[in-house]
Amino acid sequence: ENMILLRRMINVSVGTSGKVFKLTNDIDLENRLLDGCGAVRFNGTFDGQEHAILNLNIKSASLYTGLFGYTDSGVVIRDLTISNATVKCTGRYAAAFVGYGKNNGNQTSVLNCHLVGLIDISADGGDAAGIMGGGNSEIVEDTVDVVFESANFDGTCIRKGALALGMRTEASAKFEKGLDPMNTL
Repeated sequence: ENMILLRRMINVSVGTSGKVFKLTNDIDLENRLLDGCGAVRFNGTFDGQEHAILNLNIKSASLYTGLFGYTDSGVVIRDLTISNATVKCTGRYAAAFVGYGKNNGNQTSVLNCHLVGLIDISADGGDAAGIMGGGNSEIVEDTVDVVFESANFDGTCIRKGALALGMRTEASAKFEKGLDPMNTL
């Protein structure tokens, strides 16, 4: 219930500037559908304190869809795991943590955050990402740090899942072959 209250605060643009929000235990959202935050900006700090949000389910018809749809410069989101996430956006900029991270010289920082389990993120208008999306999180000439993310899929699980769901796709055909985990970056 506290996470839902926080999202309501963000949605109505109640001042979050300079405020610190701390997660004190794991939260299972039980796939309850949450509305997207849209262009309402989060301006504070969110400290997950090594806890997890389970079964996140967000659907939005606007831009900027994620646990935090739009973050302003200087925002810090840290020490949080999201396990099992569905984020659907009919606009642009969708991600599990931050749909769009603004960067005006003082970037949004997402530190020690993890996305695990079953992940389904899409943006009909493009720009879907896992952790943070948006043009301001791109690599440019003066970028100093770059983090690479890689995944390795259980080929047998992919094949059985595709067959059971009757959804054989180009992606399932590719990933069911599996990879040697030692060959991933």
